[in-house]
Amino acid sequence: MSKVTIAMALQNKEGALANVLHSIKCQDTQYDYDLCFLDDMSNEDPRPLINSFFDNKKIFYHRKPSGGFEKLQGIMASLIPDDTEYVIYQSSDVIWFDTKMMSKMINCLQTDRCVAVPQLFNYEVESDLWKDPANFQLRLLNNSNNKDLYGDKKDPYYVYIGAMSKSDFNDLSEPFNKNYFICDVILRDKIKEGINYRDIDSIAIHQRHPNVVHKCGSIKDCSYHKCEQKKWARENVQFPIEMGTYNYAKERYIK
Repeated sequence: MSKVTIAMALQNKEGALANVLHSIKCQDTQYDYDLCFLDDMSNEDPRPLINSFFDNKKIFYHRKPSGGFEKLQGIMASLIPDDTEYVIYQSSDVIWFDTKMMSKMINCLQTDRCVAVPQLFNYEVESDLWKDPANFQLRLLNNSNNKDLYGDKKDPYYVYIGAMSKSDFNDLSEPFNKNYFICDVILRDKIKEGINYRDIDSIAIHQRHPNVVHKCGSIKDCSYHKCEQKKWARENVQFPIEMGTYNYAKERYIK
């Protein structure tokens, strides 16, 4: 049976994490899986919450300063267990709506070399949905009334959640050269150039929160010429995190 590792970086996402953990625990899958967490020095220890959901699963927890979100990918690759065949890499605020999503992603990988991604929506979600497991999915759907306000993620190459082989995950985690870090922008462009993505018939929900785009702390040290954040810094314009969240209905950023 194929071995799967769910890889997740954490930093002060306690308000969103419980919904995510509940949705993973509800997966109806034939695949054996474990969870690998990289905690970038959260203010509160997330392990009691994690262990309350997965007391019978193998948990790999690492707490270390990454030096910024743009360096997390490379560190995470070194923490994946040796016997892993497939990696599901995801943000710590993305809910698995479909209880068959893991099986759909891994089944896709067994027939095609790709990054398997679900359709991803972005809207406000009640933080305590997990406390009502019988109505978890129904309440998620009810929350989707906010979808038109905040939209969905348009670029599938941004891996908010996606499955790939461990070898592809390791390859994507290697910098182009020593002056590059591994941020979402570089990961996106490497996937575009090297690996096809495949949409699977499944849905995930990105819980909207104020810090949708984090400000990069390594711009001065990074030489990646396609980085939008370097362009914004050079032109002295506001970063999205400073402007708020883009409102599709009003066509502007809101706080």
